[in-house]
Amino acid sequence: MRTELEEVWLEEDAVPAEATRVRVAVERVSVPLEEAGAGKERATQPGARTRKVGRQFRMASCATLTLQDRKGEARPTLR
Repeated sequence: MRTELEEVWLEEDAVPAEATRVRVAVERVSVPLEEAGAGKERATQPGARTRKVGRQFRMASCATLTLQDRKGEARPTLR
């Protein structure tokens, strides 16, 4: 699936001829995700109903590519 998406993107978004540099920014953040527990019910707060879902923090990454011309002017940013 990822390869197919990349091929479509490459067909639709050509790199402009005036682009001479690529600026890359990569971010890594901690994201709270609710995940099914191991069957153990737990309350999120005192007096709250019990749930079989727990909140876990996972790491997520994202990146942007900014194309620049010779003067350093940014062209469209890809996310």
